[in-house]
Amino acid sequence: MELTGIRKTVFLDRYARKGPDGKPVESSPEEMWDRVARAIAEVEEPGKREEWERKFRKALDGFKFVPGGRILAGAGTGHKVTYYNCYVIPSPEDSRRGIMENVSLMVEIM
Repeated sequence: MELTGIRKTVFLDRYARKGPDGKPVESSPEEMWDRVARAIAEVEEPGKREEWERKFRKALDGFKFVPGGRILAGAGTGHKVTYYNCYVIPSPEDSRRGIMENVSLMVEIM
């Protein structure tokens, strides 16, 4: 799938795996889908990983299934990142201390 214009810019900036120099080493969604499918299949039993990689890759193909951006950007990159796009944290106590405790919690999550 050839991307042009803003689609290409967004893909290369946000989702393509980057090399040590920070430049994209993936040039297409297909390469990203291969990486993501391989990484997600890693949690399966060793004897079933290839099967699940194929299933995941088929689901991703052609943007039939689009995981959250953190998954697309992080899975299979070797970086320790979270795949969660959303967190629920309690409302802070109405005080400076309560607010700062919540800020501290948010920093730890991200």
